[in-house]
Parts: sequence; structure tokens; C-alpha cells
Amino acid sequence: MERITLKDNCESFIKEAVNIYCRKPATLHKKAVSLILLVQAVELLLKQKLANHSSLLLYENVDEPKKSVSMKSCLKRLSHINQTPEQSKVQKSLRRAMELRGKIMHHEFETNEMAVKSDFVRLCSLIHELRIEVYNEPLSAIIPQQEMQLLEEEEKQLAEAVQQCREEISRLRKDSAQGEPHWCGWCGNYSVRLSAEGADNHIVKGQCLICAESEDYCSCGRCGRWLPVSEIEHCEGKKSMCSECLENITDDCWYE
Repeated sequence: MERITLKDNCESFIKEAVNIYCRKPATLHKKAVSLILLVQAVELLLKQKLANHSSLLLYENVDEPKKSVSMKSCLKRLSHINQTPEQSKVQKSLRRAMELRGKIMHHEFETNEMAVKSDFVRLCSLIHELRIEVYNEPLSAIIPQQEMQLLEEEEKQLAEAVQQCREEISRLRKDSAQGEPHWCGWCGNYSVRLSAEGADNHIVKGQCLICAESEDYCSCGRCGRWLPVSEIEHCEGKKSMCSECLENITDDCWYE
């Protein structure tokens, strides 16, 4: 019998994801598959952090160690032992990883080339940081040089796209009465410019300055953030609000 460790599984997910993404021709559908493989790798890295503290923490019920914890439960347990990442950039990437998992695994997934590029670069950067923290090994230790060069080129192209709209994003952040820029559900960046005029008092048009996608936006009835209409939950007897706010006031798990 061969024993496959958390590290073995994690590295297999990473290698396969990068291989799928870099393989020519790489369709958008195949690139979406690479994203979920990277999300799985992130989850295994987080579980390795838990296991380094105690292998029992990997299970939902430590008295009956059968079902392992979800990514969200894993992050909660890491917070209890003061092992959650402190950098805000890493925390944002972790939230995006959970969002992607929910969308790809449990719903229809809408995306475009720039959005996939943004998520792929973000997840690879997150995995690099976690691998340094958990194993003291960079991502490049397991990825062939040719594929690493392609990933670096993707990162460069994304950085150029972000740079092109950085001044506009800065202006919006400084001058907009609506607190722009807003979160883009397509590419996961805070890069959406809202229209000055809306269809009514509650819904306005928004367009991402990075991936160029447009959709309707409305504000959460609890926190007031402007989000895509598709990200707002409508519950009977409650204000329409974002999933994060709903999760704060209920016992339901909205990401898993």
C-alpha cells in the first residue's frame, strides 16, 4: 500500500493546474478547471498548517475522526490557534478562493479570459506564499522553468492591465460619493465604476475597469456595500443583503 501525504496531493493539484493552464490550446473551460485545482491546493496547504499543530484538528469531529474540515472551518480553527495569515492581501485571496469554489462547484460559472487570468495569477501568488510559510519552499520548486516563465508573463500582462486603469481607480476612490471602486464578481478586483444614473433608486450599472465586464449593482441592506445583483441574497422577512452579512446573522454556511 502506498501512502499519499497532504503535500503529495497538494503538489499534484498544483502541477496539474499549471499544466492545464499552460497547455496549448488552452480553452476557457480548461482554464476554469485549473482554478478549482488551485483552490483545492490552497485548502490542502491550510490543512497542513492545522496538521502541523495537531492532526486531530483536521476532522470536523475530533472524537470520530472521519470527515475532514471544510476550508472555512479550517480557517476558523487556524484563527483559534493564531495561525491565520496576517497580510490583508493573503486574506483577500483566501476569500476569493472560497468564492471561486462555491461558484465553480455549485453554480453555473460565468467568466472571461481576463477574469481567469486575474484569478489564476492571484491563486498562484497565494500558493507561493503558503508554500513558503508551510514548507519553506517556493512555487518554482515544483514547476518547470518553461511553465514558470509563462506564469510570470501572465502576471506581467495582468499588472499592465491594472496599471492602465490605476489612475482612474485612484480618482474614483478619492472623488466618488458612492465609495468607488467596487468589487467585481467576474475578476475579484476592486475595479468597478458605477454609472451616475441607475435604472431606479436601488440598481445601477457597473463596469469593471480591468476585465471590462458590465452588470447591475445594488447595495447590501445591512453593510451598505455595492455588489453585483447576483451576489445579493433575497430572503423572506429579511433585508436583501450580501452573503457575508447573511452568514453573520444566521447559522448557515453560504460558501461551502
